[in-house]
Amino acid sequence: MVKIADDLVRAGLVERQADPLDRRVVRLRITPRGREVVATIHREAPQMLGTILARMSEPDQEALLRGLESIVGAVQSLDERG
Repeated sequence: MVKIADDLVRAGLVERQADPLDRRVVRLRITPRGREVVATIHREAPQMLGTILARMSEPDQEALLRGLESIVGAVQSLDERG
């Protein structure tokens, strides 16, 4: 997790911010540049996904869908347990 945070900080997408109540905690805060990148992803992702899926065979698309449904189910079961 620290490596991912380091990479995001280096890229200027997030910045570290000390927690005023707990010196052990360091929060990550999205930067204006990070917000721009997120906006670009939201805008372009549907077309990119369509292009990727068009290059996959129907059985591969179905396998991907089953895998994603499995992930969603696992996440939902975590939410239900609290």
